[in-house]
Amino acid sequence: MADDGQELQLSALRERTRAAGATDEEVADSVFLFGLSTAATVSETSGRGVGMSAIRSFVSQHGGQARIAFTGEAFGGRRPFELIVELRGHAALSGAGAAG
Repeated sequence: MADDGQELQLSALRERTRAAGATDEEVADSVFLFGLSTAATVSETSGRGVGMSAIRSFVSQHGGQARIAFTGEAFGGRRPFELIVELRGHAALSGAGAAG
């Protein structure tokens, strides 16, 4: 997984989820909702709101968890993050992630 350099678009997620009073962590968790996307256009590989939902579902089915961890402060409606994937009986995997 590689960060596309756009960071997590908290302002766009707040708008799409109507979560004006939610914490950054609560808003970040919404990236795992099926069908939610901040992409302006849909392509063959992005913008359909399926990827992060599929990751969490797969990891959960195998006894693990997937979550967003912030790696810096918010700036301009965006915040740097990484996707943390923890699998039961395995070392935690951490990598910069992108939502969209």
